[in-house]
Amino acid sequence: MNKDYKMREEGVTNLEVHVAGICFKDNKVLIAKRSSSRALFPGQWECGGGAIKDGEGFEEAIKRQIKEEFNIDIQPIEVFKTYKILTDSTIIPGLRFICRINELNIALSPEHSEYKLITKEELDDYEFIPGLREDIKLAFDKWKQL
Repeated sequence: MNKDYKMREEGVTNLEVHVAGICFKDNKVLIAKRSSSRALFPGQWECGGGAIKDGEGFEEAIKRQIKEEFNIDIQPIEVFKTYKILTDSTIIPGLRFICRINELNIALSPEHSEYKLITKEELDDYEFIPGLREDIKLAFDKWKQL
């Protein structure tokens, strides 16, 4: 092993990275209410996602996360933007995808208490995790162009 590579590897730390999907079916977006037992943002609305597993690619991770949370298959269309989750002890970076829902046979995991498919005009009726409402509004505009 060459010296430069070894020095670089000694400085590498494990980093938690997340993916999230803004998933569309026709002209509606899928949202879900976080269960009241969740540590971060209980009872607030989101679109689904979570941590990438070791060795997993970004698209693979978002497909797995949405499948685990909603039991649906999606097609990631494009990386829409980056985001960060601020916790008491760390900042978790993430990639937010725009996704197409292939089939709508939803079965929620215990992470969520309910779901809805809503239009852009209905977004203001829900309390979303910080920053997500604005991202969804922008994603609706982008979705129309795809």
